[in-house]
Amino acid sequence: MIDFTCKFAPEYNYSLKKDKKMKKQGFFFTLCLSILMTVVAGCKSSEVDVPFSKVKTDKKFYRAVGAGVSPDLAIAKKIALQNAKSEIAGSIQSTFNQVNTAYFEQYGSGATPDLSQKIEGMSQDVASQVLTNVRTIDTKYLKIKKSDHVRCFVAIEMLKSDVGKAAMDGLSKAKKDNIDIDEAKYREIFDKALDSEE
Repeated sequence: MIDFTCKFAPEYNYSLKKDKKMKKQGFFFTLCLSILMTVVAGCKSSEVDVPFSKVKTDKKFYRAVGAGVSPDLAIAKKIALQNAKSEIAGSIQSTFNQVNTAYFEQYGSGATPDLSQKIEGMSQDVASQVLTNVRTIDTKYLKIKKSDHVRCFVAIEMLKSDVGKAAMDGLSKAKKDNIDIDEAKYREIFDKALDSEE
């Protein structure tokens, strides 16, 4: 074996054996890089235009977009509508959780776990009831290439004031069931939560 050494800088000494190892690593790296470039070149990137991408919740409305896929138009729309309603229900439940937490932190020093559970149950009932008030903004269907399926997008909205009214109605019913809660203070926190959401 031939050993190439440098007398003036011993740290740069290379043997032929090390040189072969580096060539193998370089070849392997180049091979991997060329395979990767071939794969990337073969893939076509395409942008997906999602309908209703500008539909967002604001101070006045809860809004959501749902998607559904099926070979049947009606079923695709039903799935999309259900997905959009689920998104709005999640937003409403999040609002209630925020309001309940704020109310009990500020005014519920003597609150029992039973009271917290009753208020939580009331908020879940209200969230499911108000979903009947959703309005469809628009619907779009897109044919899926190389398939007999259709993708449906549904944009829906619901007035936040409907949620506030239903919440206060639910609170009035809860008071009849001896749930000790200050409606005026709860409404104040609820209104602030609705105004702050976007």
